[in-house]
This record gives sequence, structure tokens and C-alpha cells, in this order.
Amino acid sequence: MKRGVRDFEGRLGLALTELGMLTKDQLDTSLCFSEEHDCSLFASVEHLWRIPRTTLFPLIYLTTGIPFTNLSAAIFQQEAIQALPQELAHKYQSVPIRIDGTGHLRLATTDPAYLDAIP
Repeated sequence: MKRGVRDFEGRLGLALTELGMLTKDQLDTSLCFSEEHDCSLFASVEHLWRIPRTTLFPLIYLTTGIPFTNLSAAIFQQEAIQALPQELAHKYQSVPIRIDGTGHLRLATTDPAYLDAIP
């Protein structure tokens, strides 16, 4: 697991326990599940404890600064779509949205832990 993913998952786990959304035992179970099933903590929490994404995304933003967006309102740039190879978009369940003013590709993804995985 890459360092950035560990940092992200550590912050998410800490926030979930500090806010009382998960107990320490539930967090440990979630971490074991994510290792055993090769998925992120985000995905395991959603699966095991049925905490909806609509609850997790704002929490992720508050703890990590990773923004979330409503894709039905997004305006997709053609150059952004061309910048991310289709196989990477599929593998990481990501959609390129735009290239910002600094040249960074802005993506939407089903799981924010994937953001560190995309080169």
C-alpha cells in the first residue's frame, strides 16, 4: 500500500472513531476486511457497516481536503477525457473532468483512495 493511501485511510479511520461512527473494534474489522479483500478502508466501511457514501464523502473532505462533486452538474473537458487512458479510468473507476489552471488533471472516482494510485 502506498504511503498516501495509508495516510488517507489513517485520517479517515481516526475521524470515523472520533465522531463515534465506528468503534475501535469495527475499525479493526474494517482494516482486516480491506486487507483480505484488497479494497480500501472506504469501501470496507461502506460494505460492512452500511455507512452511505453521502455521509463518507463530506467526512473525507473535512479530514483530507479531497473535494467531492456532483457529476450530474459537472462540465467535462474533452482534453481531460483524452488525458486519462481508458484502461486506467476503468481500473480505478475514475472519470476525468477537467485540467485546472496549473495543468493538473481533476478526476472523480468512486473511491478516493484510488487518487494516489493513478500516476
